[in-house]
Amino acid sequence: MKNYLWLFACLLLLSSCGKKGTEQLPVAIGEPYHVMVVAADSTAAKPIVELLAADMSGLPQPEPTFDVQLVKPEEAEKPQCRYARALVHIDIDKKKYNSADVGYKHDRWARGQLVLNITSPSADLLGQMVWRNARKLVGLLVDHEMNQAKQRFSRRANTMAASEVKRLFGIDMLVPASLTSMKKGKHFIWLSDGSRQRQNICVYTVEGRLPERDMNHRDSVMRVNIKGETDNMYMTTVKDGLRFLDMGQGQTLTRGLWEMKDDSMGGPFVERTVFLGDRTLVAEAFVYAPESKKRNLIRELEAALNSIKIYKSE
Repeated sequence: MKNYLWLFACLLLLSSCGKKGTEQLPVAIGEPYHVMVVAADSTAAKPIVELLAADMSGLPQPEPTFDVQLVKPEEAEKPQCRYARALVHIDIDKKKYNSADVGYKHDRWARGQLVLNITSPSADLLGQMVWRNARKLVGLLVDHEMNQAKQRFSRRANTMAASEVKRLFGIDMLVPASLTSMKKGKHFIWLSDGSRQRQNICVYTVEGRLPERDMNHRDSVMRVNIKGETDNMYMTTVKDGLRFLDMGQGQTLTRGLWEMKDDSMGGPFVERTVFLGDRTLVAEAFVYAPESKKRNLIRELEAALNSIKIYKSE
């Protein structure tokens, strides 16, 4: 069945070839956070494969940052590779290159595609360059997926929920169309899809500036607004394994795990805080997906948080 689906996708892609302009390119194919690495020497490609396949932080079970597929250059012209959503081409040639370098291009052969070109005169120099630029390389690919998700949201969004978020908090945010359930509290809104693989976004404000690396605000707000079957069951933050990232301009990104007190529920969350002078805006995404992989679910919601536009009063 999968072979027939691939064939059908390829025929659709090829039918649009020959047209000019980015808008007429075939649409990139493949699953989110799947990267194809094209390399003649699998040993030389090992540093980039290990980097991209390393465990993503903030998840309850190990999941790779990207699903990596290593292919030979002779396979690169096949439609399933050429039109992949994310490609990394590795070229090692001491006659062509004096130093290791990386370049990238969007929409190279397909719309919604990112192609990284990594070149080096030797495998050793390539490995050094990859680890020296690890954050940049991973960031390019993550940002690409985030932008693709935001484009999907802009085409099919829950505009009613987005309008309510703007009315309550004065911000623009792309809300995925799947988040159809809404619950409001004091300076608080909770959006959810209500499915078994439940995706959620909460937006709220707290007075003043939050202390650095402190999650007491989250525990107090969630205890009031997100309860279990009884009042003794409520959401809390797992203190171990929290990751904090200073984004500058009064913004912080936090990754970690949540759990329900006196219950077996739990999962990953990502929180974005923005200090607005007299108050702090908090936008959080969390996932409850028992027995399912959670990377793509939380990353998709993170893209929604990434879409937030703040309008500060003058």
